[in-house]
This record gives sequence, C-alpha cells and structure tokens, in this order.
Amino acid sequence: MKPNKNKKPLWLLLCSGVLLLLVGTFIFRAQLPSEAIINYDEANLLLDKGKPADFQKALLLLDKTVELASNFTDAHIARSYTLGKLHRDDDAIKAASRAIEIDSNNIQAHLNRASSFIAAKQSKMALGDVEAVLAIDPENALALQVKGYVFYNLKQYPQAIQAFDKALEIDPKLASSAHHRGRVLYIQKQYAQAFRSFSSAILNGKGDDVTDSYFWRARCSSRMGKHQRAIADYNSYLVIKPRAADIYRHLGYCYRKLKKPEAALQALNYAIILDPKLADAFDGRARIFADQKKWRKAIDDYTKAIKIEPKSYSSYMGRGWAYYKLGDAKAAESDYSHLINAKYSLGNSYVFRGFARLLQFRDSEATADFNAARREARLSKVKTNPDTWKALEKDILEAKLRRKKLPKRG
Repeated sequence: MKPNKNKKPLWLLLCSGVLLLLVGTFIFRAQLPSEAIINYDEANLLLDKGKPADFQKALLLLDKTVELASNFTDAHIARSYTLGKLHRDDDAIKAASRAIEIDSNNIQAHLNRASSFIAAKQSKMALGDVEAVLAIDPENALALQVKGYVFYNLKQYPQAIQAFDKALEIDPKLASSAHHRGRVLYIQKQYAQAFRSFSSAILNGKGDDVTDSYFWRARCSSRMGKHQRAIADYNSYLVIKPRAADIYRHLGYCYRKLKKPEAALQALNYAIILDPKLADAFDGRARIFADQKKWRKAIDDYTKAIKIEPKSYSSYMGRGWAYYKLGDAKAAESDYSHLINAKYSLGNSYVFRGFARLLQFRDSEATADFNAARREARLSKVKTNPDTWKALEKDILEAKLRRKKLPKRG
C-alpha cells in the first residue's frame, strides 16, 4: 500500500491543535477589557505565593475581573479556587457553577466545584461533577482522586480504594491519592498496607503536605508495635513543624510503650509547655505517674485533663483507679459512677466500681456491679475469655483481704 502523501504526521496534528487553542485564547483575551486581563494576571501572581493575605488580595482583583468580563471562564475558575482557599465554600461553588454555565465541558471548573462540595460536606453533590469530568476524560487521574475523596467521606471504603488505585495506576506520583488510600486501609486495620501507602505519599509529596503522611505512618507503626519506627516518623514531622504539641504527646505514648519513662515525661512536659490546654498530654503524663505508683501526681494530672476536657472519660477511669489505690473508695466510686452514667466502657466501669464498694464493706452493691459487668459482657459482641472471670473472682478475694487492713466505715 502506498503511503498517503496527504496524511499529516501525528505530531503535526497535535501541534496544529495546540496552535489553534493558543490562537483562540489570544483572540478571546484580545476581546476582553485590558483592565480585566491585568487584574486577572496580577491575581494569578498573588495566588502563586500561596499566603492567606495574598488570597484575599487576589479575590478583590478577581471580583473586579468578573465585573468587567462576566464571561471570562478562567477568571471564574480562579475565583472559585481562591474562595475555596479562604474556606468560603458556598461562594466557591457558585463561582465554579458560573464557569460551568459558560463552558459545560470545562474540566477544571467541574473539579473545583467537586472539591468545594466536599469541603462543604456535600459529598454526594460532588459525585456528579466527577462523573462529568470522567465522561469527557475517562483517564483523568485528578477526577478519580476526587472520586476517591467522595467515597472516603461517604464511608464507602471499597469504592474509595478502587478509585484511588485507578488514579495511582494512571499517575503513580499522586501523593494525595496514596495518602487517602492509606487512611482507608488504616480504618480497615490493614496497617502494613497502609504503611506502604503513606510511604508512597511521603516519597512523592512536597513540603508541608508530607507531615500528615509522616503522622499516619507513625500511627501504623505504633499499631504494629513498632514504636521506635514510629518515633522516627514523629521526629521527621517535627523537623517540618517543630512546635506541634500533639506530636510530642504521641512521642510520650511511644516512649512509655518502650518503657522509657524519663523520655516519655520529657516529651509530654514539652507538649504541655507548647499547649497548656492539651488534655491528652496531661492524661498521658498521669499514666506514667500511675506506672510509677505516684498516685497523688497521677490524680493531679488526671484532674487537669478532666478540667480541660470534661468528656475525657479515660481520665476518669485512671483517676478512679488512683483513688482506689490510695484507699479513697468514695472518690473512686464517684468517678466510676460518672462513667456508668455516661455509658463509657460499662463492663470495666461496673467492675471497678464494684471494687470501690467492696472497700467500703458494701458487698451486696458490689456483687450487683459485678453481675452488671457480666451482663454487659454477654450483650457485647466481643467474646470474653472465661479466664477473665476466674481472674475477677481472685481479684475480689484479694480486695476483701485488703479491706481488712482498713477501718470499717459505717
């Protein structure tokens, strides 16, 4: 077959297409008021800086741009992006919608509106825009990534994984897809796979974007009992954000698990210096004092945690036990009664309140609490090891022996 001399090479066709697009854009821009073009270009320069104050300045310029040129699609798209950065999600949706009215096939406008719907907690609405993009470009990795976000927010995790996998198949360097894929796997308790996803996100992410991935990879390590590895990731996070109090709190947790109480206390003390209202840091420090049988110090820190966060139920649990160990059975009973009223960890709360009542020689009420704990265990979906009840009987006997050393209270 003779070659078709009239058939143009593919590269020439592509170049011709790009040239036509550029010519079309140039002609369109030439029809716009010069002031609108100047405002638009200045706004984009401000957006490139990425600072909150610059976003506000850019918005003012873009507002003027669309007043002067109401059909300037790119200006509406830039405006929707800017409004999203300023957390004005409803206005961002309106701006993107205006761009779509002008050009219904504009991929960026649909993606912007989808992102704003997600930010406004309207994930189902975002799905329509994602599907519109995929109808135009089925291999659009960003659209698939946003689709993954939608299913993630809707807690439809298998569909989220499927969307993120497809996005990463098209573009393996999409750090956000790898990160959110890791989040889904973490929720599903697939920690080893989640760890690998977060590693990919760290490898391909940039700047501050990788901090969350370091954090969640550390959480995976802790879940797998690899606390030293978790510490390394928390420290990598702190290189980027050195004043992150909650990360020091997590470091304290890891050092405690590694039986390094001094290092744990140092991390938690610094967390409290950075954020004196971080209830979890006081709770973590109280646990170390309890490990060391420094019951008074533990009570002080548990109380501080409760004052900061009245629903810090684990602090009530720990403080109740510290009171019990000091022989203050009434205070212990009060904390466990509070937990029972809040329906928190009912099985444990009934057991510990039973011990507090035993210490006060209120045996019938204690027995009622122990029976309530057994009832809660039967209602629970988690199977209880029969040895647990044998251990409980032993603990009850020990508690009765212990109270003999205390004066009987009438």
